[in-house]
Amino acid sequence: MKHLFFILMICVAIAACNNESPKEDASTALGKDRLSTDLIDNPQSLVQDSAALNKLGKLVFNDTIHDFGTMTEGEMIQYEFTYKNVGSKEVIITDAVGSCGCTVPQYERKPIPPGGEAVMEVTFNSQGKLGYNEKHVNITTNANPSTYRLTILATVNK
Repeated sequence: MKHLFFILMICVAIAACNNESPKEDASTALGKDRLSTDLIDNPQSLVQDSAALNKLGKLVFNDTIHDFGTMTEGEMIQYEFTYKNVGSKEVIITDAVGSCGCTVPQYERKPIPPGGEAVMEVTFNSQGKLGYNEKHVNITTNANPSTYRLTILATVNK
């Protein structure tokens, strides 16, 4: 019985090793919804290469803090943070996450070319958020620097 189990396991292992999938040509692998990996080139490391870092994209926000002031609990308000790529390479925002479920960012998914501008719309839901609120949106990109932080402030009353 032990020998039969051992032989069966060897057959399964051999069959799994011969499982080759067809390889796609790089030109057919990129569809119109896909981006080239050439855009993902971030040379940041322990040894900073300033020449390479200067060749990356860079986002500059018109403002990074917005104060909604005083509002009534239950209100949902929005603010548009405008930004521009002042670097020399396209910038891709790979992620933007609010510090809680009450803060939701919406952002451009396409690469932002050098000199290009875009808007990140941040919606704040004040339901259950009585008092002073300071919420953040953390942004991850392929730019230099690779992370950015936006802040919204609000005082919520009943």
